[in-house]
Amino acid sequence: MERNDQQQLLLERRSKLMSLDNNPGWQELVAEINRRKERDTRALLNRALAGEDFEDLKSKIDYLRGWEAALQWVVAVPGGAEAALERFLSKERQQA
Repeated sequence: MERNDQQQLLLERRSKLMSLDNNPGWQELVAEINRRKERDTRALLNRALAGEDFEDLKSKIDYLRGWEAALQWVVAVPGGAEAALERFLSKERQQA
């Protein structure tokens, strides 16, 4: 595959990813992720206040921290695609 074909493919992928930000379904997914984080935080706080064993809580906190990091990565994909596209276009303009 030629370099120009690869660049065109990347531009198309980034464009599609960027368009997610404007999709109402995507916006609802992001809102649901934020609601989920709030529910998880409240649930952990309630368990801690109820006197649950620290080690059990710690493992649950560690699990949720990883889960939430993964969700935040997914949420950041459209913004990351936009930033990458802007860098690419800037580089192309400088080379022209």
